[in-house]
Amino acid sequence: MKNFFNACVKFTSFLALLNRKSSYSVIKMLIFSTIVAVFITGNNYLLGIVVDRIEAGYEFFYIALILTLILTFRIGNRVISNYYGYYCNKVSLKLTHLIQLDILKKIKKIKQECFDYTDNLDLMMRIKRNAAGQSANALTSLSSILNGILIVGLYAILLSFISWYITVVLLLSSILSVFISTKFGISAYALKRRQSKVERLAGYYESLLLERPAAKEVRMYGLFDTLLNRWHNYRNGIMREERVQVTQFTFLELLGKMVQATGFAISIIICGFLVINYESTIGNLVMLISLGTMFFGYVDRTTEQIGSVSRFFAFVDDALAFEEMPEELEDSRHITLRSSPNIEFKDVSFTYPLAEYEALKNINVEIASGETIVCVGENGSGKTTFISLLMGLYEPTKGEICICGEPLIDIKHQLRAHTAFVAQNFNKYQMSISDSLFFDRENDNAYEQSLYETFLDFLKDYPDKQNTYIGQMDSGAIELSGGQWQRMAIGRALAKPNVQLMILDEFTSALDPIVESKIYEEIKNDIQKFTTIITSHRLGVCSLADRILVFDNGEIVESGTHDDLITKQGVYYNLYNTQSSMFEV
Repeated sequence: MKNFFNACVKFTSFLALLNRKSSYSVIKMLIFSTIVAVFITGNNYLLGIVVDRIEAGYEFFYIALILTLILTFRIGNRVISNYYGYYCNKVSLKLTHLIQLDILKKIKKIKQECFDYTDNLDLMMRIKRNAAGQSANALTSLSSILNGILIVGLYAILLSFISWYITVVLLLSSILSVFISTKFGISAYALKRRQSKVERLAGYYESLLLERPAAKEVRMYGLFDTLLNRWHNYRNGIMREERVQVTQFTFLELLGKMVQATGFAISIIICGFLVINYESTIGNLVMLISLGTMFFGYVDRTTEQIGSVSRFFAFVDDALAFEEMPEELEDSRHITLRSSPNIEFKDVSFTYPLAEYEALKNINVEIASGETIVCVGENGSGKTTFISLLMGLYEPTKGEICICGEPLIDIKHQLRAHTAFVAQNFNKYQMSISDSLFFDRENDNAYEQSLYETFLDFLKDYPDKQNTYIGQMDSGAIELSGGQWQRMAIGRALAKPNVQLMILDEFTSALDPIVESKIYEEIKNDIQKFTTIITSHRLGVCSLADRILVFDNGEIVESGTHDDLITKQGVYYNLYNTQSSMFEV
């Protein structure tokens, strides 16, 4: 009873969604289904009348009139059915697009921490893969179910005029097929849900085999066969489980068909006895054979679609879980940020989801308006976590971050609007150079030209200059080197309008020393306009710093200028000497 109630709730929710996404679509589908059902049923009913009238010796004119009516029903059914199919496809395409749009809008709002849980990644993979398809299939299935139920119901009413025993026998013999299709639909999606982690792993190995970034290393290490075997093993496991499920369903489906055939045979025998005893007519027997065959055809079609809708109901559980993923809160207040905001970390600690240790411990630091801070330290010391918290991607597990005296949690979206960021693993936007820098923003042509002459001077070698397409999405596109891509990322940050906070995370890691030194000189004046936070393993960038923060094991262990920290002969002193010794000949 509980499962039936849940199914009804999900079905109602889907109808509400469908009607919200496409006004009156459910009502229109119901009207079309009713018209089609009346045409099909009327056609078969008139066929039985023709047989009886011929047997009774009626005039040709009367019989021709009925035959004309049958032909009219057939033509009307074909026209309405074709338009009905067109309408369902149109609504399905619209629904698919709107649901995909809703998914992307939801992902925009999801908290960053949600991406740190593998279960959430599996869920998002299933949503991305199944949402639009399952919803569109559910719409198509819904239209077929409405049509099938109406036709089967009208057939049952017509057959009850012959004998209500026949109607009962045919309906009872169809119950098993409906049950089997429903159970298979639910179990099929349940299997896909269990397999989602394995499918994600198989997809990962497939990407290593097919995508360009991995191609060189795969070939140099001779990994192709190893990776192919892992992909093959994962896919084999998936197919093995699916094969077992399909085999079980095929056997049960055959059993359901045998029960249907038995019920049909019994109904014909009943009608035959009625004809022999003059309690029915030959026309009724002909109508039974015609209607019975079509009755089970529509039952099979409807039960198949019920299985599809059952898969959708199973998917709804995922959709609800996805919808309930925690979202970032909107800013609770609006403030006017100063041109270069001051920043304060107050006893801030942070632990990543599922981690057993703190990534940051009791961070207390104030950054003045317009100050340039360089964060240094070994891998895993907490530098990137520090700037992730500053950007509001994560919330501290303890303590508070304030911007211009306001809690960051209350104004983080406003801060992001005025923050330029160069990520260590930056995005390589596959579009024209101009679009990759400015996207759809109106840009200052003079500043754009200065970017092309400084950071992006390699453009002079391209015939289309800033209109050159880069990456691999376009057949005429040019692939950039790692350093050129990184210079694009820096240029994108400098091109962002109304910047007040600049965050640069290992922003020169792919540049050669000469270009790196040139970049430092070129951005020195730019970063003085902002409050700037830089993380780097290369200590040469410290020449840009007003102050250096030294991270170690999640704590700020030293703070000061380069000269101050060298004098202390602590962690920074050791890092500097180690790095300097690498350049000694």
